[in-house]
Parts: sequence; structure tokens; C-alpha cells
Amino acid sequence: DEKESALLKQIEVAEKSQDATQIMTAQAFYLQNSVKKTKEFEVKYQSLRQSYEKAKYAEAFLGLKALALEPKASQALRKQAADLALDTLVLTKDDEKLRATSLEFSQVFKGHGDQDYAQIYQKTLLTESAKLASGNQPELAYAALLKFDSKVATDADRVILLKNKILLSQKLGHYSEARTFADELLQMKSLTAADQDFAWAQKAYLAELFLDFKTARAATEKVQVKTAPEEKTKNIKLVLFSEILGEKATKEYLELLKKSSDEPERTQLLSRLIRNSANPEAELLKAKNQFGSSPETYSRLAL
Repeated sequence: DEKESALLKQIEVAEKSQDATQIMTAQAFYLQNSVKKTKEFEVKYQSLRQSYEKAKYAEAFLGLKALALEPKASQALRKQAADLALDTLVLTKDDEKLRATSLEFSQVFKGHGDQDYAQIYQKTLLTESAKLASGNQPELAYAALLKFDSKVATDADRVILLKNKILLSQKLGHYSEARTFADELLQMKSLTAADQDFAWAQKAYLAELFLDFKTARAATEKVQVKTAPEEKTKNIKLVLFSEILGEKATKEYLELLKKSSDEPERTQLLSRLIRNSANPEAELLKAKNQFGSSPETYSRLAL
């Protein structure tokens, strides 16, 4: 058809000029005057892309969403339109519309790349929950996480989900659930070192709340500390758990002594180390020269 060819040729010439106004004019003219509309959807997409590039996001979104839902357009073009439509919502930070539209696309494109949109939808639930939590609405924040579908989410988002569930469960007083989530998090293979430390620290804290000191000690041992104060706190915790369990804490006392330069503190640690030892007399002899200015403490322990 000569008319159709001429209209498409006008678009081609305009594109070669690289003049945005000429291109948009040619595209609009084609859409208004073409009878056969052999390239209707392709031209519509390019025209809407021009609007997107000019930051006319509201206008672009409406047209792109309509094109994404157009059953007569090719599947590839519809998916391109859907992707760009969601981009406009990300750029305008319209989280509510992004959540609704990504869910709609995940259902419309089932079996045709729907997982991408399902994963975007899961991310929007995490964003919604975080906003509600920061607004001091933990019940609603937790409810948002219950809509999350772990089967279609990325590993990274599953980690965020579990971390948030642990924290929100505690805010709501659901400590047993929080323990379960901490265990689930530790079973994930894709954890970073920081995420592992978070999970072990939470497991230790929650076990202590339930007076499960054996688990609390085992979990605390797994936490990797980075600073001297953190290491000291960790060793004090390990000493406490061991003593509650009626077990020896020689290793932890020695670690605390190694890092302590405070004489009263060292004297106290030495006293506890000796009393905690399986062989107090031998430990006392080894520690004799470390009592410094507190020989009376040594004498008292020797009695």
C-alpha cells in the first residue's frame, strides 16, 4: 500500500534527522492517518518512549500500560512496554501504583516472563513494610510481609524478608516466631558475613530470653566480632553462659585477661578464673605473679 509506505517513510526520514520534534510529529501523523496500521503498536511504543525520555512520566505510563495490556500487540513489544511503564513508576516513586501494576503484570504475563514482575511485586511489599515500620505501625508492617511469596522472590529479597520478620516479631512480642525466623535465615546459603552475624546474634539473644543458655552460648560463639569492645562483650557473655550452665570458662577468662590493662579488673578476672578452674591450686600458682598490687587477694585465694 503506497499510503502506508509513504507514512512509514516519513517516520524513517524524521528518525535520520535525529530531531525529536520531527520524529514525534511523523509518528503522530502516522497514527492519525494510517488506514492499515501495519506498524501501529511499534509506532505507539516509540512515541511513548519519546514522552518517557522527555520526563512526561504520567502521560507515558498511561499509554505504556495500555500497550502492555493490548492483546493484539506482539508479546515482545507488550513486555517492552510493561518494563518501561514500571520504570516510570520507579522514577516518580509512586510505590502504591508500582505495587498494584507489578502484581497486575505478573498475572497478565503468566508463563511469559511473569517472574520478573512477580519479583518486583515482592520488592514493593518489602518497601511498603519498611515505610509502615518506620511510621511506628509494626502490625501493618508485619501484615504486609505476610503477602510476600518466597517461591518467586530473589534470594536477596528472601534474606531481607526474614531479617524484617525477626525484628517485627520481636516488636510485636512474638518471640517464638522470631526464633523460627532466625533459624530459617541461618539455613539460607546466600548469606553475607554480615547477615550471618545478624542471624547468630538474634538467635543468641532470643535463646537467652527463653533461658536456653546452651543455645545462647553456641550462637554467641558463632558471632564474628570486629572491635575490641565487641570482643570483650562477647567473652563476658560466654563466661556468663558457661557459669550458668555449671561449666568451665577458662578459655574466655584468658581471652579477657589478655586484652585487659586495668589492674582491678585483671585482679577480679584472675580470682574468677581460679575459682572456675578444674584445678584451682595449679591455676593459683600459675597466676601468682599477675596479682600485682593486690597480694592480699592472692593470699585470700590461697587460704
